[in-house]
Amino acid sequence: MIPDRVLVVTGIAGRYNMSLISTTGPSVIFKNRQVASPRLAFTESGVIYVTGTPGAWTVAETSLDGKSTRTLLKLSDLSDIALFPRGILYEEN
Repeated sequence: MIPDRVLVVTGIAGRYNMSLISTTGPSVIFKNRQVASPRLAFTESGVIYVTGTPGAWTVAETSLDGKSTRTLLKLSDLSDIALFPRGILYEEN
């Protein structure tokens, strides 16, 4: 958990939007980033999330200032995933 940030995720059935809001200003850091799952993890430097489509999944991390995104993992065959601040646990089909 990051004390001065609120992460808002809205959507349904594999189509979600993620927005990061600062409680101290500026208020909107980034908004409506498309993600494929509501499963997320805060790290010391960003937010880890899953994006993509069946057969082309990407686990990425966007910085807390919203200015950079890096790819952590690419998967083609994903059954389940759990995201943690210091790791990723996943099961392939």
